[in-house]
Amino acid sequence: MNTDWSAFLAARGTPGANGDTATDCTRYDLSHLGLIAVQGADADGFLQGQLTNDIRTLSATQCQLTAHCSPKGRMLDLFLALRLPAGIGLQLPRERVAPALKRLGLYVLRSKVTLVDHSDGPVRIGLAGTGAPRELERRGLPVPEGDFAAVAADGVTVARLPGTAPRFELIAECARQIDLWDALA
Repeated sequence: MNTDWSAFLAARGTPGANGDTATDCTRYDLSHLGLIAVQGADADGFLQGQLTNDIRTLSATQCQLTAHCSPKGRMLDLFLALRLPAGIGLQLPRERVAPALKRLGLYVLRSKVTLVDHSDGPVRIGLAGTGAPRELERRGLPVPEGDFAAVAADGVTVARLPGTAPRFELIAECARQIDLWDALA
């Protein structure tokens, strides 16, 4: 977990989620999720050969679920893939980052690609509920339309996740997320 973010949450005594019935919106700390940054000139081609979805459709406005499978087709890891300033981000549970890095690293060979554990990089916050779009708008953030749509503005990447109620993931540097966390309280 990002140490600045961890210290911030500890100082507030925040357990990780805060629901507000007045706004019908709940915020979540997503520090339990890890992030692998895939960087380099061959990043797209490398991932195209390793993951199940078409990485070429991944853009600054579209994220996707994709999996890494064994040669026999058994799913080893499921990622939320998105474009970030640090490269292509592959999000998965934090405890799965090291094994995923090791497995993907076996296939890098001569590709101009680096795989980096970026879990302590950008901070991720979840926002869910029927009032979530309104809360994003009140904070001057864009509201992505449609499942897996993503929009970056004002240093924050907002990704819309599928669900019966609106769900969003906000990805940004720690200082920006501290301001958002307090504003969303």
